[in-house]
Amino acid sequence: VLDDNPGLHIMYRVTPVFLDDELVCRGVIMEAFSVEDNGLSICYCFFVPNLQSGWTIDYKTGYAERNET
Repeated sequence: VLDDNPGLHIMYRVTPVFLDDELVCRGVIMEAFSVEDNGLSICYCFFVPNLQSGWTIDYKTGYAERNET
């Protein structure tokens, strides 16, 4: 989008999501919005979970362990 619109500004934010007093976030909320065209070029908000196939994460302690297969 920025290559095609060099004068366009994008507001972008990534916010970690924690539950209670966990040390590792459960995921992040990613948001973007194109300013000059009021979101016409880019406007999104979605959640990206902090998961990895084959791993178990203890979000409270930060310990991660590979699952046996």
